[in-house]
Amino acid sequence: LRRSTVHHVHCVAPNADAAPRRFDEELVGDQLRSLGTAAALQLAFAVRLPYPTLCASLRGHLAPTAAGIALLPRRAAEAALAVCKVPPADYRMGATKLFLKPRAARRLQQLQALDAPVARALVAASLPSFSAAADRAACGIRASHAAAAAA
Repeated sequence: LRRSTVHHVHCVAPNADAAPRRFDEELVGDQLRSLGTAAALQLAFAVRLPYPTLCASLRGHLAPTAAGIALLPRRAAEAALAVCKVPPADYRMGATKLFLKPRAARRLQQLQALDAPVARALVAASLPSFSAAADRAACGIRASHAAAAAA
């Protein structure tokens, strides 16, 4: 016992009813704040979002893009970050996931809340050079996606 270190584990209830697959963001936030954990989460990249998941949640907001080019999931994440003006210090791009600080995740949620046509216009405006073939190759745009979008 003298050589051991004491650790504390705090359980956080995802919802008041203990119902499966239901997450009450306000309840969880209140619990984390009362434990003093919420401040620590602001410093970390607490939100881990697979690129395809982000694309699915923003499907109508990102496509069709400028010149009808379909974006790969990672490039779509870059477009969403640019539109939301997320500072580089608030995110990291991994091979398969986007790592976000909570305030960056909130900015992406604001993009989701916009009407799809407004969001598409913002994305297109933030990527003005996206229609050039060289940009398509440099950004990893799949030729099949570009052809399908043009058809």
